Amino acid sequence: MKILVLGAGKQGSATAYDLLRNPAITQVGIVDASAEAVESLRASLGDRRDSIECVDGLETETLTEILHPYDACFNAVGETAALEVTRAAIASHTHLCDLGGSGAHLARQSEMNVLAFESGVTIVPGCGLAPGLASLLAGPAIRRLEET
Repeated sequence: MKILVLGAGKQGSATAYDLLRNPAITQVGIVDASAEAVESLRASLGDRRDSIECVDGLETETLTEILHPYDACFNAVGETAALEVTRAAIASHTHLCDLGGSGAHLARQSEMNVLAFESGVTIVPGCGLAPGLASLLAGPAIRRLEET
């Protein structure tokens, strides 16, 4: 499986690190606008399966080209690019896990659900810390309580 990570910051670096620990992952692509972040991550990962590049500007057309060869993508560049990344993921038929998320962006991403479904793409928005991880941890805990 080939997976792209957008963003070489803390979330993107941790995601890439974890993905490269899985032998079923054949390639991890990492894209960031910061040459410094890209070089730092390249040095720290040191894995033959990583493909790291610096790309300035994340317009839908550019993103679609970048996403096309990948099976899935983790968006760790922040919520300002969430809608562009979601559009590009649908256009390139690449599954997407978006680590950002605020109410307005999540609602607009959810509006693209029909397009994603028609393209055979799964889009999972709002999977960052909160909402995201916090909800994943709270859900099972709440289900165990008799009353909340």
